[in-house]
Amino acid sequence: HVGHGLDIFDISDPYEPSLVAEIGPANGYPAPMEDCHTLWLQPDRSLLYCASIVDGGLQILSTGEGSVGTPTAPVHLSSVALDGDWGIHDMYASGNTLYGAFLDAGIGIWDITDPTDPVLIAREIYANSFTHNLWLAHDGDYVLSTDENDGGHLKIWDIRALPDITLVAEYQSNPDAIIHNVEVIDEYAYISYYTDGVKVVDLSDPTEPVEVGSFDTHDGPDSDGFEGLWGIEPIPP
Repeated sequence: HVGHGLDIFDISDPYEPSLVAEIGPANGYPAPMEDCHTLWLQPDRSLLYCASIVDGGLQILSTGEGSVGTPTAPVHLSSVALDGDWGIHDMYASGNTLYGAFLDAGIGIWDITDPTDPVLIAREIYANSFTHNLWLAHDGDYVLSTDENDGGHLKIWDIRALPDITLVAEYQSNPDAIIHNVEVIDEYAYISYYTDGVKVVDLSDPTEPVEVGSFDTHDGPDSDGFEGLWGIEPIPP
């Protein structure tokens, strides 16, 4: 919608959701809130993140952190960015740490102990990067990344000794297909892989990822296009 990149709905009655707030510059928020490509909610901190297409930055809002803001009236706290042509695409936040997927600018990791003043603690730029999304594994000892470009696949990074970020393994289902997103539950990575379908990878040893399941949702041949499986949302038992 023009003027606001985020709409908030009351879904207490899922059959009749009602719009309760429009978040954007037309409602007094900073200009980058004009357009949010992806959102991340962090319930343990009552924080909300927006990947802004307007300026390529990651916007941080409070829905109650430190008694600032509410779920229906979030307060903008700060923003972070990295140099790159494309800017932020997606993010992952846990505890006092924020992880940003910055496409051609790679991975950024911030200390958000004070979300009004994020501190960059690590950054990783790697060859052929188009970091599309990130997900933590093994209680935050590792972060997984996906690259949504020709030949893009899964990378596993050891982040136990920040600011050092060390590539320890890679997984590629088919060089002719492009990965999209990854999510992790317990020791399994669930991957949407466009023309190559669903992939399930065992991360018991994160340095030796092993494919243990798959389901091809695409009738055509594998290719470097964006047909097929767009996303997957595993639900914990």
